Amino acid sequence: MHGLWRAEDAGLVDVASGASYELDRDVAAWLIRHAAPLAAADLATMRLGPIRPRVEAWVAARGATLFVPLVDRGTLVGLVEAEHVAALREAERGLVAQSARAAARALTYVNLARAAAREGATAREVEVAEAMRRQASARHDDELGPWLVAAEYRSAPRTTGAAWSANLAGDARLAILVTEGQAHGVPAALATAALTGAFAAATTASTGAGGIDELIAALRASAQDVLRGGEPIAAFLAVLDADARTVAWGCAGHPGALLVTPGAELAPIALGGKGARLGEARGEIERGAAPLAPDQLLVVASSGVYGGAPAWRGVLREPVAPGARFAARIVDAAAAGGQPGEDLLAVVVRQRGDRRSARLSDQGEP
Repeated sequence: MHGLWRAEDAGLVDVASGASYELDRDVAAWLIRHAAPLAAADLATMRLGPIRPRVEAWVAARGATLFVPLVDRGTLVGLVEAEHVAALREAERGLVAQSARAAARALTYVNLARAAAREGATAREVEVAEAMRRQASARHDDELGPWLVAAEYRSAPRTTGAAWSANLAGDARLAILVTEGQAHGVPAALATAALTGAFAAATTASTGAGGIDELIAALRASAQDVLRGGEPIAAFLAVLDADARTVAWGCAGHPGALLVTPGAELAPIALGGKGARLGEARGEIERGAAPLAPDQLLVVASSGVYGGAPAWRGVLREPVAPGARFAARIVDAAAAGGQPGEDLLAVVVRQRGDRRSARLSDQGEP
């Protein structure tokens, strides 16, 4: 047998290899009307009418000597191409026709099952994306000790599972994690959600004495259980210390973060952008530390933002008033280029206004 072909909107698809070709619509309509095995040896004596040139050209191009259309309820659902040099005898023709009817019905059920699976997967995609959107928007603005955390999330049609979590790790220290999957769909969303949950559990249980190295180690250990050999997860992890005025960070294949001074002419300071992803067997997580001024913002954006409209970078130079939806303006600007191919997520961390004013006053004292 040459092959079994499944009929789809784009043409005929080889069930075994996935190869495809487009069948002439008039030939397909004739096969439905004919609805019987077609031996190349019979073509010369068959009454084909005006369709003859197209049928003969199709048979010659395919190279097989026997074609069995699989027709179910007036629809061409598939086609069998085989070798049978001689013309079919009547008994053989009846046997092939009977087998074709059974095969066509079976292929119809297979196609229905595939369609149902696709619809179920799509529904699940929508469900997961909406659940993650609700989770993100539910914690749109958080006040954690001396810190204000704002986030804006916009899901792509097939989510990459961009997610975030922030927890206090002591009176003046904030631990934050931003993740995104390297694949699309439900597995990415569930993996990043599970990893974010593991981070929340680790930081909640922490006494606050641990630093960035301890959190990275805990997260990598959790990733081994969460990912279980699946697609690696990109992540950016930071510990901000208001008293020490520092930010210690780790980057695992994520675009990283930016330190932004609102209203100033200073260019944003990039943190990270490299490192091995969580779940990868080789490579090290990039890590470092930087001074953190009381008026600086930490901005962490997803790959979807970096790949979106470039206008979002202009937002970084705007002055930021207390309570302004800075993260939302970043996402809105990145989305100006149209429907995002990946999730858009922006997380902005800054010190509370009263805390920031006190810090700046302390700096001005002799």
